[in-house]
Amino acid sequence: MNHSAGVRQRVVFRSDDVSLIKTMVHQDVGIALLTDLAVTPEDHLQLIRLTDPGQPLFTVSLVRRQNQLTTPMQRKVMRALIQAE
Repeated sequence: MNHSAGVRQRVVFRSDDVSLIKTMVHQDVGIALLTDLAVTPEDHLQLIRLTDPGQPLFTVSLVRRQNQLTTPMQRKVMRALIQAE
């Protein structure tokens, strides 16, 4: 995204802890690109959807055993991925 917009950002912090990132954004410490599944109403975050043409596309693949027992959360993620097609 930065390359296509001709922007060079200065990253001062990286984390794979989504809860920490959401807390920092809520406290106006930064911004983040998050999926719809990552944000809940309880996060009290302002969402700005990227709707302009030319936005990056992300391919998500899900592989599982046919006889795998799934948790309710796993089923929710699978349903969301199927609906996004």
